[in-house]
Amino acid sequence: MRTILLAVFLVASSFTLYAQYTGGSSDGDDVSTASDLLFTGSTATATSLLFLTHPANTTVWTNDVSAIVDVVGSNNLQMGGSTNITISLANNPGSATVGGTATLSSSGGRASFTGLYLDRSGTGYTLAASASGLNSATGNAFNVAAASLAISTQPPSYTYANQSFGLQVNVVDANGTILNLANPTLNLSIATNPGSATLSGTTSVQATAGRVAFSGLSLNNVGSGYVLQIANPDMNSVNTNAFDVLSSSLFRGGNSDGDDVGTYTATLPVSGHIFWVGGLGVTPTAWNDPLNWFPNTAVPGSSDRLAMEPNNNGHNPILDQDRTIYSMNFNGADKKLELGNHTLTLTADATGVNSSNYFKTNGSGKLKRPSLPNNEGFTFPVGNSAYNPIAITNRTGTAEWFSVRVLDEIYEYGTFGNANTEPRVKRTWDIDKQTPSANAGNGVDFTFNWNANEVSSPAPQNYTLFHHDANGNGWAEVVTGTRDINFNPAANSMIWTGYKGSFSPFGVGDQNAPLPVELLYFTAECKPQGTSLNWATASEVNSAYFELQRSTDLIHWSVLKKVTALGFHSSEYTYPEVLDASQYDGVRYYRLRQVDFDGKQEYFQPVAADCPNSGMAVSIYPNPASEQLRIQGAEPGSDWEIFDVSARSLLRGKIHEEGTELISVLSLPAGLYHMHLQNRVFPFVVLE
Repeated sequence: MRTILLAVFLVASSFTLYAQYTGGSSDGDDVSTASDLLFTGSTATATSLLFLTHPANTTVWTNDVSAIVDVVGSNNLQMGGSTNITISLANNPGSATVGGTATLSSSGGRASFTGLYLDRSGTGYTLAASASGLNSATGNAFNVAAASLAISTQPPSYTYANQSFGLQVNVVDANGTILNLANPTLNLSIATNPGSATLSGTTSVQATAGRVAFSGLSLNNVGSGYVLQIANPDMNSVNTNAFDVLSSSLFRGGNSDGDDVGTYTATLPVSGHIFWVGGLGVTPTAWNDPLNWFPNTAVPGSSDRLAMEPNNNGHNPILDQDRTIYSMNFNGADKKLELGNHTLTLTADATGVNSSNYFKTNGSGKLKRPSLPNNEGFTFPVGNSAYNPIAITNRTGTAEWFSVRVLDEIYEYGTFGNANTEPRVKRTWDIDKQTPSANAGNGVDFTFNWNANEVSSPAPQNYTLFHHDANGNGWAEVVTGTRDINFNPAANSMIWTGYKGSFSPFGVGDQNAPLPVELLYFTAECKPQGTSLNWATASEVNSAYFELQRSTDLIHWSVLKKVTALGFHSSEYTYPEVLDASQYDGVRYYRLRQVDFDGKQEYFQPVAADCPNSGMAVSIYPNPASEQLRIQGAEPGSDWEIFDVSARSLLRGKIHEEGTELISVLSLPAGLYHMHLQNRVFPFVVLE
């Protein structure tokens, strides 16, 4: 028989419960005993709250305030159970309010508060933790710094009375980092009001992830030097750049007979603003005719702000020479500013641009941004037959100028020649830069934009960026920078970041179907043995053979030699010299025909050579040329002259005593030309 005895031993506020029993042994002497520990506990009750962790210094409206609070007994040991605990402010130097979830139910005697924030800055804040029936607790002191406001998108340099505009603001800390905020409200007001205007639109906007966009704003009175202010009661306010509000009152009169002649009246805009009217000058589209402008006192200058008059007369302004303007507002006029073969430098910005209002690059002229600072971007509102803007962000480390034009295809020689037939976007963005081969830092970012009907059929399967070498070295897939990981062909736009290569034409094609064989050069040179023909390629894909052809009239061609191609390669390769030793007195033309394994073919631009049967051989090379053209073997003192295809004389000179001459062709646009020398004509091609 066994006997069990329960015993409780008390020590201070702790207790231990034992069970002891006595039983008989196997031999029946009844002297065996044993004991077991059943439970240890506390007789204390929950009395107080205790901060286990305390908040760190933070920034106003930043939801990173955290603390851990325990429920404890009189001995500060954590107690179990569930209790509602509330966080408030014990010391409140800035009259702040605690935001976030400030009441939690403890679990196992502990509550972990996260994501709290304070809406006022101050030094020496302390949190208080309270719960029903328990002594409250106070945390350690911490500081809340004020946030700052930084304008990411300024208002336009000018707008019109009652015309909508917008701006964007970021909420940042002392290091300029955008804060992960709750939702503070920012207020917009007029800081400098030269025209006693009223600001309309939504002027109080709640932040989202530290960003605020004010849109639909307008001012109702003209004036020069308006400044807006963005503020919050506990943030450092910020002012916008100064901008002008111009008059929108320009009225066109007209005669009943429809001869488009009338009277113009306007409230003269500030800062020399001039309107393109068109249709009143001798030539209705002439830029250099003051009658096509209003007020019609003079042709606009480099500091003038221009705008289009929406008169629906269809007369686009056509640039007559390289010019500079301060800004342009297309003003809903449904007009294009046609650049032709001239460059327009835009100092400030262009507004009112869209698919009907843009800078039309219908020649060799480009739209130029004179200085794009490091880490700043600019969208060039350009296109030819359609609107194809490109955004460029300079991240090279230094300010540089950029210029852009758009062509309506991808061409064999970059900006001319046969149109490409591979899957592609049928657009070329011809981009130039102040230092075209110096791209340090993080390079240059692009955003190319096109329209759905400008994609070939079939469309590219794997869109990528291609570049045509500035020295005529052909098209190649861009190997610096990366395409945006979120690229979607349906968006008709592609972002490319970190480009560090050279600058000239860019195109969008298919990585799985590269643009044609990249021909580095093809030359014809007179030698005593005959005409020496040489060429090299930068890369080839699926190339079967080259066929070397010759002609005396550029119409009838015969095969000189067939040369097996490498097929596939991605580094420079020079093919062996081919010598034409046949006798012919006069100019001969040579061209390459490249044929793929699948039968596709491509003809490259012909070159010319005049290699007489006897006497000193006259030759010009390289042909095609990109920078310089050399004359060799000519009679010293003889005259030379270069003509374009319209028979206009462009360059002329005399041969030096050595019988050679080095001529710069940098001033000649890409195309075909003829040199007249010693009663002969030497055709040659200039590449961009």
